[in-house]
Amino acid sequence: MKSVIKKLTVKDLPKVILLLSAALHEDFPEYQPRIANAYIQIFNKKYFRTVLKKKTNILFGVFDQKKLTGFIGLVGNVGGVVFVDWLVVDKDYRKKGIGTALLQKAETWAINHKHHHEYLYTENMRYVHFYEGRGFKFVGIQKKSWFGADEYLMYKILRNVPFKEVFTKYEKKTL
Repeated sequence: MKSVIKKLTVKDLPKVILLLSAALHEDFPEYQPRIANAYIQIFNKKYFRTVLKKKTNILFGVFDQKKLTGFIGLVGNVGGVVFVDWLVVDKDYRKKGIGTALLQKAETWAINHKHHHEYLYTENMRYVHFYEGRGFKFVGIQKKSWFGADEYLMYKILRNVPFKEVFTKYEKKTL
């Protein structure tokens, strides 16, 4: 299998929505069915279109031929922090390095866009272990978070010192 990672565009969003919907229904038993259905309504084409409009955000996808086999979404925040909004891999393509490759691509993008810190939430302890194996640290559990589901907060330091550009917008110029 020869997979290719590329920046996603609006035309890729139907594939993103299909993959996300499958993951929400198959991978998160604690979501079923109410939370999964709510998330599908919230994280729709309009949501991802809005994400793509901001240059501080990005979606990357992995393709096997024309099939989207995984994607990652990043939302840039102020102060050099980026949020890993979604990481989804098609169940038939797991354990092939796709999630790791997407995290590596995201990390490179984040550093190139002056982010020194990334964080994410996951709802499953199995995924906590996956992220820990890729350098993320476990912060703790937010009990009864969105829609009542427990959320595990993870972070990764990409660079020990923030980029100076992070401060430029907020520093007053002196004469």
